[in-house]
Amino acid sequence: MKKILCLTCFILLLYSSVFSQNLEPQRNFQISLKSCLQYKTFFTSEYIESTNDNPSDIIAHQYDRFTKKPTFGFQTGVQINRKIFKNLSIGSGLLVSIRRDLYEGDIDSVLRYHTPTSIHDIIKYDYDFCTLGLPLLVIYKIQRFELSVGVNIEFVSFKKARFTYLSAPDKIVYSTNYFTSFLPVFQINYLIPINKISIGPLLEMEIGKDKSFYLSTGIVAKFN
Repeated sequence: MKKILCLTCFILLLYSSVFSQNLEPQRNFQISLKSCLQYKTFFTSEYIESTNDNPSDIIAHQYDRFTKKPTFGFQTGVQINRKIFKNLSIGSGLLVSIRRDLYEGDIDSVLRYHTPTSIHDIIKYDYDFCTLGLPLLVIYKIQRFELSVGVNIEFVSFKKARFTYLSAPDKIVYSTNYFTSFLPVFQINYLIPINKISIGPLLEMEIGKDKSFYLSTGIVAKFN
């Protein structure tokens, strides 16, 4: 194990030294900050049909006949970019995302037919998340535009779950999950240089689980 770690460190140092020969030292690294609002929506229908697949699997069917609701969130973070060619960089850092998942049952149907929407007699699932993510990006610069593609590895998520019952008090459960998601990321920035800082708007899309995706807009600032 120690040999593998030493070899990995050596390769990384060699890689850095080779590319740094053709770059201006003061411009090899760049720190960026970003903050943006997020809107979660879905590629397919938001209504979840009931199926006969694995009828004994309660967890797999807990959202049957529920509607997934679009939600808003927020994301902020810091990133360090390493230039490897004139217009090409790689970047990584830390992202903090505040997100929400919401599933609502048809209350009118429940009251009319006296049948619980959920197998658990729950009429609404409401989840709040605070997630820490590790972005891994490849960044290509075209004049003032930056195009980024990569993945956001969500390595820890703090969740607050609120369950609303038809005829019982709400129940709140807290939990922590690790390595929950690998979200493909596509981002475009337009940067306006002001002294040693470049600042401008960003647009981003992250592809989530369950045929969902996040659309983000906000501001990014880069320090040379």
